[in-house]
Amino acid sequence: MRPNQLVSLLVCVSLAACASACDDGGKETQPTDVAVDVTANDTTVELDTPPEVIDDVATTPDVTTSDVTTTDSTTDTPDQTEGCTASGYTAIEEKATATWGTIVQYSGNSDTIAPLDTLSIQLYYGATPETLSGPGTVELDADPADQNYQTCTTCVLIYVSTKVFYATAGTLTVTTMGSTDGSLFKGTLTNLKLEEVTIDSDYLSTPVVDGATWCIDSYPFSTKINPIK
Repeated sequence: MRPNQLVSLLVCVSLAACASACDDGGKETQPTDVAVDVTANDTTVELDTPPEVIDDVATTPDVTTSDVTTTDSTTDTPDQTEGCTASGYTAIEEKATATWGTIVQYSGNSDTIAPLDTLSIQLYYGATPETLSGPGTVELDADPADQNYQTCTTCVLIYVSTKVFYATAGTLTVTTMGSTDGSLFKGTLTNLKLEEVTIDSDYLSTPVVDGATWCIDSYPFSTKINPIK
């Protein structure tokens, strides 16, 4: 065979092989024997938005705590000053004078210069009921005569500016009381209740309507007695 015939033969064989491997459009066709990789146990399905799941669980109801009043079993001690306009008294200066057989007068002043308040204890002798001439105790509401300044023999008052308070209840206890000038006048006023009064020229005391009241739980006093000059 001549060389040019051999070349022609080789060209024809190449063209035949190309025609069997390509389709009409020149695109590569998919092989008929295709292996598919499948994972048998992968059953998970992904969703864009997971479905809303509502648990069937009983929720705990709101419980409102009820107000509980605690009972205080402590017994309160009665306040002697309850309902009083003023209470208590403190003196920074004490004086006592006497005309023996006639009067003993004590003054407890709230200051040494005016204006000042004065708590006064006045013991009058020679009348009924008899007052203290020595150590002892007097209940200020025990005798009707002591309920008014005009007739009292054991009298307790507080003078405040233009007001006067008169004691209608309480206890006067004298622990030391001599019978000569310079002797000690000492004791205590307790559970004292005074009411606002007016006192006329005859010494008659009259309670003021809707007037003030003054209460003193305890007031100790102690001073020497000087003669009335």
